[in-house]
Amino acid sequence: MLCNNTGIIKGKLRSSYIYFIVLDRFIYIGETQKIPIIRWQNHLTKNGSHYKNILKFDSEIFNINPEYSFFSYECADLKVDSSMIKRETQYIEDKIHRLFCENRLSCIYDLISDTTRTAPKHPQNKNRSNKIAEDILKCFMSDL
Repeated sequence: MLCNNTGIIKGKLRSSYIYFIVLDRFIYIGETQKIPIIRWQNHLTKNGSHYKNILKFDSEIFNINPEYSFFSYECADLKVDSSMIKRETQYIEDKIHRLFCENRLSCIYDLISDTTRTAPKHPQNKNRSNKIAEDILKCFMSDL
């Protein structure tokens, strides 16, 4: 075979997504209200938060042309007011960060993203958002 299938990205242009960027032993978790490929491009520039955070851990990693993996999960059934969708997605992102740190993945991977500045403390639908976060992390672990 003279080609490699690198995956397919499917989703609505405007929706709530949680995404993961994996590079070597590093994982970056983020949220967006548009299909994640738009955010991923920003992360990979020299001014992007993913790029800057990687360099804090390993300043030589980009010298070897590393292989990336990108994962995206739509938060399809938030059940919150439309004005609260971004806030709810940020809560889910933060919950996934916290679950990740409690999980065995944190022994294998370094989490290089941070939600301390953006995490809402009081989501509109906490139980549902916690369940969505748990489901997304399970799917990611299975896909990884």
